[in-house]
Amino acid sequence: MDKNHTKFLATIEKLSLEVYANLGDGFSEDIYQKALSIELRANNIDYLRETVIELFYKDQMVGLGEIDFFFPPQKNKFFTLEDPIIIETKYSTKLEDNHRAQLRQYLHSAKLNKTAVFKDLQYGALLNWQKKVSYEQKRITPESEVSMELWKFTKASFSTPNKTFIDSVK
Repeated sequence: MDKNHTKFLATIEKLSLEVYANLGDGFSEDIYQKALSIELRANNIDYLRETVIELFYKDQMVGLGEIDFFFPPQKNKFFTLEDPIIIETKYSTKLEDNHRAQLRQYLHSAKLNKTAVFKDLQYGALLNWQKKVSYEQKRITPESEVSMELWKFTKASFSTPNKTFIDSVK
């Protein structure tokens, strides 16, 4: 992972923490997404929200998915993003394999879409606003309010290009 992804994701993390600090725990994923959209606009970050993507099986379209956030290449005062990236957001106690599988499906299908904006899409990130859990009188509080993972999809693999970044954000 290069520095432009690190700076970009650090900016998204900062804005996501701002959202969580203002909203607190207990809202739906959609509310956190809408609040993040407000922060993105306020910081002049170009994005598309809830972008529809065709999902493929053996080169045949079998359904539609909805990408939470799509970021085209752009320059901003905080970062330079040379490659497009998608971010899937969650509101959960932790990121799970089914979240990673969803991201992988979107990245895999992006190359098969006829939509030009998806042509060069290789990177995706998972962003989780950490749900605080209460069981009777015991409260489980996560270490951080936001966790993020960066993934890269190529024809040969779906991998984390930099585990260090993932660990540093958790």
